[in-house]
Amino acid sequence: EKEFYTVYEKASYDNLPIFITSDSVLHIYHLLFDKVLRTAEAEYFIPLLADLNRAMLEQTDKQYQELLGTSWEEAARRSVAFVGVASKLLDPNIEVPAYAADLVEAELALIENASGIMPSPIFPTLPSGEDYTQYIPRGHYTRSEALINYFKSMMWYGRMSFRLMPEDPEVGRPETRMALLLVHALRNANVRDGQALDAWLDLYNPTVFFVGRSDDLTALQYINVIDAVYGLNPDLTAVIDDTLLDTFIAE
Repeated sequence: EKEFYTVYEKASYDNLPIFITSDSVLHIYHLLFDKVLRTAEAEYFIPLLADLNRAMLEQTDKQYQELLGTSWEEAARRSVAFVGVASKLLDPNIEVPAYAADLVEAELALIENASGIMPSPIFPTLPSGEDYTQYIPRGHYTRSEALINYFKSMMWYGRMSFRLMPEDPEVGRPETRMALLLVHALRNANVRDGQALDAWLDLYNPTVFFVGRSDDLTALQYINVIDAVYGLNPDLTAVIDDTLLDTFIAE
């Protein structure tokens, strides 16, 4: 039988006693959960993520142009590439700025090959590399091209991290620069219906409801410390003050 209830139904018609086991209840709950999640993703989250990606790609590009020739230029380029990978995974027709295209294309090739653990072009200092087999769609994400692309884009955002205090501070600082730029972009970019940060929350909060809170620091925790260290909602000039970077990391 494909479902538990048909077994129970036949047993009832045959006047057989029925013992409803916990696995049957869990199975039905999982089917309901999967359908609700799939509907939310297809109807709401995919369009929302597309808007967020476009806004973030535009805003991080503005940051890069403003930071050309500074010590934060490379962090800005990698931030553009980070958003560019997610953008291209969701919509292959998205154009990525030429200065970040090499990083994006190298990362996309590894994701598509999904051949195992390899060094990440955008995050080359990850101690064990990235497991690119994790980007192979599974479950209901194999049902359509839109869900396949959404799975890969969200997997990229969910798996890649920006370390604050690895063993080597010279690794933590570049990754934290990227994180600071991305959070600044979230606070200053606009989507069609408002601010990018609100769009991010509209994606994050339902995900919390479905699968639980992130076990890593999120943009919300970064915002609190940014405002405490750099001043309330600081501009980009304040955020790139390297004299405060170690203070931010310690806080």
